[in-house]
Amino acid sequence: MDKLVLRGYVTPEDFTGTDAEKLQSALDYAAKADIRKVVVSGDYAADQVLTIPAQTHLVLESGVLQADLQCEKISNYAFEQTPFCIQGKGGKLVGSLYFYNSRRAILEDLDVDGKVTFEYSREMRMERCKVSGQVQVGQGCANAIFQDLEAGSFLISNKIFCGDIVPAKEPDIKNIVLRRSTISDGVFMIAEAESGMFNIQVDSIKANQTAVTIGEAGVQLPAQRYFNLTVADLEAGNTPVVAYNEVKHAYIR
Repeated sequence: MDKLVLRGYVTPEDFTGTDAEKLQSALDYAAKADIRKVVVSGDYAADQVLTIPAQTHLVLESGVLQADLQCEKISNYAFEQTPFCIQGKGGKLVGSLYFYNSRRAILEDLDVDGKVTFEYSREMRMERCKVSGQVQVGQGCANAIFQDLEAGSFLISNKIFCGDIVPAKEPDIKNIVLRRSTISDGVFMIAEAESGMFNIQVDSIKANQTAVTIGEAGVQLPAQRYFNLTVADLEAGNTPVVAYNEVKHAYIR
């Protein structure tokens, strides 16, 4: 395998087994040998969830990858998984992406037929991506920018919660920017009784009907659960913004 180190990347075809086995072997070996880069070309269908090791650069160069991808799920702050870079260079992912207790996940130019979820994750950047389903920013997420996206919907919610609290990480969602994007079914902000969101900026969004919905119908939380919101420059139907909940300190235009 020394030739792989010299080449600077690995592919699933460097290994044997089922599609899932070849893909996971490529990811694992790239981490073990400190190569860190995996290039996927052609069509693969994995019958199990694939785990992306920390410090992995995954390139979907061509073809269709049918798989659910996730980082290692460790609910301990000291084992925060970082960093990740996943790029689409002509390939397509049919499945989901899931990041938990992670930091510095960078997603660029991806075509995802599925959903993308972040929980207790920080310092994410996602741009020029197309997601047929929902992009989900869940409990404990902070310091992220999402821009130039096409997505079915975008959910910022403290109710997205896998069930494992990460000690030393706040459950609030904070410092999130979503801009210059087409979100067909709109953006939804949903806090919960015990945690909320603050410093959220959503601007330059195009949607079919309502662009931004704040809160849930019939549910009234304290206004501070939605704190320091900026919502501006929306292109939608007759009601670009619907607010079911009171908001503390907001600029909505």
